[in-house]
Amino acid sequence: MQLRDFPRPPDDNGRGIHWSASLYHPQGRELAFWIQQLESMHIKWVKLLDDGGGSSLELCETLLAHGIMPIVRLYRREPNPGHIGGREEDTIRRLVALGVRYFETNNEPDVPAEWKGGHIPANWLDLVVDHFIIDADKVLSLGGYPAVPAMGVGSKVNFVARVVERGREDLFRYGTWLAIHNYTLNHPLDYPYDPVNQEGAPLTREEYERVGYWAWDGQPLDLINRWRAEDKNPGATLRDDPSCWLAFRLANDLVVEALGYSIPIISTEGGTMVGWREDRRYPRVTPDLHREWTVRINDFMQREAPEYYFAVCHWLLANYRLGHYAPSWESQAWFTDWWREPFGIQGELPTVQAVREMPSIPRAIPKGTGALFGRVLGPGGRPLDGLAVSLYREVPGAEPLPLGTLVTDAQGAFRWTELVPGTYALGLEGWGIVRRGLVVGELEPLEVTVELQEARRGRLLGRVENEAGQPVPRFPLVLTGARGGRWEQVADGEGRFAFSGLPQGIYTLTAGPLSQGLLWSNGWDAREVALRVPGAGYLYRVAKRRLLPPEEGRGRHLLFGRVLDAEGKGLQGIAVEMRWTGALPGTRFPVVRTGSDPTKPSGYYEFLVTPGEFSLRVVQGDWASQVAEGLQTAHIPGYGGEAASYEVDFCLGPWAEPPGESIVQGNLAGAPDSAEVLLRMGAEVRRAKPSPEGNFRIGGLPAGIGVLEILPLGILVRPVVLDGHNIFQIDFPLGGAVEGRLLGAEMGRLVVLHALTWGWARETRVDAEGRFRFPFLPAGEYRLVVGEVESDLIRVDGRSTVALPPLDLSALSSGTVEGEVLDRAGRPQPWVRVLLRSQGGVQREARTDASGRFRFEGLEPGTYHLAAEGLGSLRQEVRLAPRERKHLTLTAPPPKPLGQVLLLGRATAPGAWVNLLLAFPVLLRQGMACAFRAEDAAQASQVFILASEEGVPGREEEALCEAGCRVRRLGGDPFQVAQVLQRLPEGLGAARRKGQANEAQAYGVRVEPCPVEPGQAFWKVERVRHLSPQENRARHALFVDCVDEAGDRVVGAEVRVAWAEESRLLALTEEAGPLGGEVPMDKGLEYTVEMVGLPSERVAGLHTDHPDEPAPDLLPGNARYHHSFAICFRRATAPDTGREKRLPHYVLFGPPSRPETAAHMLMALGYLLRFGPTFGFSPEEAAYAEAVTILADEEAVSPAVEASLREAG
Repeated sequence: MQLRDFPRPPDDNGRGIHWSASLYHPQGRELAFWIQQLESMHIKWVKLLDDGGGSSLELCETLLAHGIMPIVRLYRREPNPGHIGGREEDTIRRLVALGVRYFETNNEPDVPAEWKGGHIPANWLDLVVDHFIIDADKVLSLGGYPAVPAMGVGSKVNFVARVVERGREDLFRYGTWLAIHNYTLNHPLDYPYDPVNQEGAPLTREEYERVGYWAWDGQPLDLINRWRAEDKNPGATLRDDPSCWLAFRLANDLVVEALGYSIPIISTEGGTMVGWREDRRYPRVTPDLHREWTVRINDFMQREAPEYYFAVCHWLLANYRLGHYAPSWESQAWFTDWWREPFGIQGELPTVQAVREMPSIPRAIPKGTGALFGRVLGPGGRPLDGLAVSLYREVPGAEPLPLGTLVTDAQGAFRWTELVPGTYALGLEGWGIVRRGLVVGELEPLEVTVELQEARRGRLLGRVENEAGQPVPRFPLVLTGARGGRWEQVADGEGRFAFSGLPQGIYTLTAGPLSQGLLWSNGWDAREVALRVPGAGYLYRVAKRRLLPPEEGRGRHLLFGRVLDAEGKGLQGIAVEMRWTGALPGTRFPVVRTGSDPTKPSGYYEFLVTPGEFSLRVVQGDWASQVAEGLQTAHIPGYGGEAASYEVDFCLGPWAEPPGESIVQGNLAGAPDSAEVLLRMGAEVRRAKPSPEGNFRIGGLPAGIGVLEILPLGILVRPVVLDGHNIFQIDFPLGGAVEGRLLGAEMGRLVVLHALTWGWARETRVDAEGRFRFPFLPAGEYRLVVGEVESDLIRVDGRSTVALPPLDLSALSSGTVEGEVLDRAGRPQPWVRVLLRSQGGVQREARTDASGRFRFEGLEPGTYHLAAEGLGSLRQEVRLAPRERKHLTLTAPPPKPLGQVLLLGRATAPGAWVNLLLAFPVLLRQGMACAFRAEDAAQASQVFILASEEGVPGREEEALCEAGCRVRRLGGDPFQVAQVLQRLPEGLGAARRKGQANEAQAYGVRVEPCPVEPGQAFWKVERVRHLSPQENRARHALFVDCVDEAGDRVVGAEVRVAWAEESRLLALTEEAGPLGGEVPMDKGLEYTVEMVGLPSERVAGLHTDHPDEPAPDLLPGNARYHHSFAICFRRATAPDTGREKRLPHYVLFGPPSRPETAAHMLMALGYLLRFGPTFGFSPEEAAYAEAVTILADEEAVSPAVEASLREAG
């Protein structure tokens, strides 16, 4: 991944803060208050802690909803040595689903407090690196981006280099970033390059008094100056002392030394703290210094920070006020009363208001101008909405790098913008990477259509309810597939769940004691499921309620206890509320969270009370709670008038006990009257007859595995797994039906309905009118078969009748051949002519679209030959059955080195001399090559045969067609041949005849090349010319055409014409004139022209501000602002770097426009006929020959061209 590929918050200004040191976070109105504070300070990044079990989920979701990027540290007490486990992995998975991407799994491993037992072993760095690699692999696999752990302040460790030494440089190419803790201490922001450190600059009296006596700890001025002189460090750099704000620069230097490139760096802790004074040469940090330095840091981040430095999360938003009761950290918070003495500060530091008043300036992150867009379609061209589409950048020799994911809209469309030029790939949820080699250029949108046949995006949605129909939040669910596969999920706070990415199949959904079977997914659509689970949910029960005896409770005045799970383990972060009798309306009752006091057992809470009557309840919001009422603390005997103390424990357990038997039940609405349900468990068979409404129930079942059968339909449900306490349930309506009529079918014709979902088939016969009907069908997908003919897919909902339109058997038999054409690197090849020939000689043709795809429909069963023209011998035999859809991928062979070739055949054949003389004018006019051997001509896209049957036999003509050439034989007597040659259009060789593609250089027009890889298709400028006065007749326009390798116009190809800040796309049509599509040019504007869909050379410098050029016939000609240009692009393929020698000998003449070229050709006539080499005018073609003879002077064929041919071998 490049730096620009990492996610950032909207309008990112690099400004962040560390939330608190607590693992548990406020909710509701209290959380809304803190979000308001963040937004008032324009905070865009927040570092926070999670207990590893998801304690930050609500906070992260809220931050993301307000455009703030969370950075989550998965907290583990004394995490070293060690790595994250299944609990943390599940939390990462849930956070990633919300949109969280940045994760920390370790913290300051160079500090003893982060090690078990507080001891750092000698090989500590090796241990940390090994465990980091494990963590990083896990986080990346779950869709997150892992942090290299931040070291303590002043660290010089090159952790990244150690990872690279382990052979894991790949971690940094796929999303790993670096966390740092670059606190300022009490060093100025330019430390270690400041005058005090470098030169020992003395402190003036004014400076001493400005920060105040408190900041110097009462030490006199002369003592401080003596220390400055003694402790100065001339020439010191960050490598000598990085205990400062600028440490981010050293961090990047170390990364680049290890990798050769930068990765994102985020200060997950940093900035300054009031009261710090680690260096005796500098004053203690005052609130004013804190404000000044924080504002300067924030301003630097939004205006000057290097691209790799993403954000600074200043320490610390709040401590006590965010539920963390550690006195040592209260002095470090922004929202605090700690500094009331000696500064009179109450509520918040002056820094808070100063940051609020700062402007928020979005950082200027470099962005590209390319775009990639398209649609995802299912069978039959059906748009697939709500599908997760991922974008990757392809890296040579490595796996594609993930860049981001978005969701298709109702039309199946997706779009990425601001892409930098490069090669990309697309991936789909459930399918993986489906398209590679997608080349995006500057200002060049690339359209891609992805068609899917195999279903892998089914969804099962629903809500867990109890027997009263109330939602049950956070209930665990398990989904299992009949063909394998297991998915686990926990319902959200409203009881809702959603399993996505499911392949087609039958599923069983289990929630507590209930298993819902026969849930069918077609792999494409969503299905709603209502789970009404008996006794579902959990409840916080009052497990202990104890009035402390006076000898134990006197002097304590507490309501305290623990919140436990069903196994007696303490639950941390659970909210407990205390209320009292007689409270005024609107009273805000106190709430505490378990685990706030690290010295107490897990799950502990306490409230300080006065005499009165109180109650306690859990108000976590996930499950209901019993209330411990009537906690009377006044007038308790033995307490002497003091408030009594109570111990109250809560236990989270199941709402109700499961049933004492297993039950199989369900509904078969619409089943026939004869329907019966059989449950076979070993040798025992239990029966049930459905009610008129379709309900049935078989109770009193022991544990075991059985098979459920629905008679007389023969439908089997297996396995039915019973544990002696669960309920297996099916909701399986059988009210569906399929009916229709066969046109022209005789009475009694057999019709078969295949249940694709359930794996069985039913038969019936048509009546005298050709009608048929299949009743009692469950929901699913079906296909009708009559003989060898199959229908389209039929979807039945299990409740209604599907009436098919009259079926014509002849129409049902047609098939489809579709696919894509790719080059050898897997890149789509647009605008390639694809031919389909049947054994009967019928030929159809199509061009690939912008995504390289083609399609032939309505094909009769049989054998076909598929070929792609212009791409060598690219052909394939296709056998098509009735109703079959064949999907093929044609991979192009190496590109043909020659464009158009005139094949003269054997020089000894009758008429060869005459044909060669007749061909000279067309060769000079067209600039095309000429060959005598069919095997040489086979290297061309298009071949004109100018020879008798003896010169080029029919078998050689067939071989040329098999080689992928477009072949045309020019026959007749010499006079007829001369006429045919004269009528050949000026085509691909026109530019070669002129010696250059750009014939408009005198008008300031230039042709700009485009970067292409060897073997890659691209649009080459074949010819640019300024229209003569007679052609133009006072017009002011651009005429743009494009042709394929054979010189035929590519209908549908798009051209981009750009001017000023605007552009226009022009699609070429059959109706375009001989010069191509027309775009008017306006006065005073300069235009550029390029093709889209493939890399394209660009024509620039086009405008109409040229002098008058009158026409000789006194009709309108070219006047100022009335000039036009004609441009032709040709689809070409970049030569391979190591060109295979496919021609034995090539004679290279100079440009055909030079007068001496014709003379050279006449002088070489005998030589050409004797030895039969291929000859022409193109150094590019000559580079494919083993030997080249140059018949031209150095002005026509330069020494540089000769040298390039020698380099080519």
